[in-house]
Amino acid sequence: MTIQSSIMSMAVFLALLPMPSQAFTLSVPIGGKQNHQSLRSSPSSYTFSSFPGSNLNASFSNIRTLSPPVFTSAKAKAAVQLPVPIWSRGSNSKLYAHYDMNDDVGKNDSNSSSNSIIEPTPTREPEDTDVRQQRVKAWNPILDPVYVILGFLGIGALFIPTGWKLRQISDNVKEYGLQYDGPDEDFDDDGSPCAIGVANEGRKCQISFNVTEEMEAPIMVYYEIENFHQNHRIYSVSRDSAQLLGSLKQDRRIAKLCDPLNKLGDVIINPCGLIANTFFNDVFKIDLEFTNGNIEMIEDGIAWQSDLEYKFNQVDGYQEKICGDTCDDEACDCDIVDDDGKGAWSCKEPWFDEKENKCYLFSYPNDENTQYLYETYPDTISPREGVTNEHFVNWMRIASMPKFRKLYGVINTDLRVNDKLTFDVTANWEVQSFKGKKTLVITTASPFGGRNIQFGNSFLGVGSICVIAAAFFALKHLIKPRRLADKKFLKYNREDSNGNRPKME
Repeated sequence: MTIQSSIMSMAVFLALLPMPSQAFTLSVPIGGKQNHQSLRSSPSSYTFSSFPGSNLNASFSNIRTLSPPVFTSAKAKAAVQLPVPIWSRGSNSKLYAHYDMNDDVGKNDSNSSSNSIIEPTPTREPEDTDVRQQRVKAWNPILDPVYVILGFLGIGALFIPTGWKLRQISDNVKEYGLQYDGPDEDFDDDGSPCAIGVANEGRKCQISFNVTEEMEAPIMVYYEIENFHQNHRIYSVSRDSAQLLGSLKQDRRIAKLCDPLNKLGDVIINPCGLIANTFFNDVFKIDLEFTNGNIEMIEDGIAWQSDLEYKFNQVDGYQEKICGDTCDDEACDCDIVDDDGKGAWSCKEPWFDEKENKCYLFSYPNDENTQYLYETYPDTISPREGVTNEHFVNWMRIASMPKFRKLYGVINTDLRVNDKLTFDVTANWEVQSFKGKKTLVITTASPFGGRNIQFGNSFLGVGSICVIAAAFFALKHLIKPRRLADKKFLKYNREDSNGNRPKME
């Protein structure tokens, strides 16, 4: 009898023969190639004793699973002990029983010292639950033609009205846009009065909108740029986030990412990088002289609050002080020295805040060898705001497409039919070098943002395709129906014209 047959006998009697409790002893010959098999029993209590024609005596209590024995090297006619893991039902312990293997087939030694059970050791067996043992009941639907047709009709009935409503919401958005710079072929022979060929040219011009449909507040003012790839990897990683949060220290790796706009000779650029130093710095102001009514464009609250709180902060060491209601006061002198005879303020001239009607003295750390954002863009960024300027914060949130819009301001006044809205433009941001376009856009908003025809069209398209598919399958089912699970379509074992069946390989 081989060890394989002995183990198979053990598995059979585990499942069928409950016997009185007795010591567990297995006697099989040793030698030759051992065959291993996994033995499993139902989760019940079984005991065994000697039975006719077998050399197996065993005693188990509450056995659930028997793993194959781990055989070690052994010489023939030698008694060895081999541990067999026995899984105890309802516990996480693993018990070991011993096989006593002897050369004499059929010998049963119930008094052998190898019948002891070793102390429990941890186990990784999953718990006996439906979820852990993957016995959870599942529903496998059969794609009956009627159900498929009803499913397509249901999707169409849901998507088509939704798409129609989304199109209606999008069509209710009133939008006007006027391109004011770009390729020459986009304009008439005279060109655009706002077009520039050199960066920071500061050209003055005007853009006017004649309102033909009533626009309800809030009215968003956007600038739109085309053919500018903010999502290019080299461009998008060229920034120092710690520097934007106010840190004066810079890691070498980050400094390399900011190159070539990290230093100008010995002067440090703060903030560094391509994004910060290609900031859109065109300026738009409403010209009240050419606008019907008293209209104001608000430029606060246009950036994400989370960006302002967690991503941007004035540089560490920045200081400011109100020196008067006007900058003509004697106290508003940037050359004032402190008790040590050093200049208390780094400013070259005080800053007058038009919103607060106050004059400020300010000081930036290491100003003698650092160029800060307000110095790079003096017409757009105030020294009091620095990197917290909301136009700058919006610009630093890079766009995913080469054609994009960024919010510039909000008008909280309704515009009536035949109203005229005029903007004074200071053009500084050059687009001729990369064949870009600049457009000023005014638009109302919807719960889904601005005008977006594609959103509704996508729902209409999917719904229409589902209705067409439902109609096609319905006609097919009515004209030439097919019985579900028809055996005539099983071709794997059909006879050919000669009465022969294909051979199964």
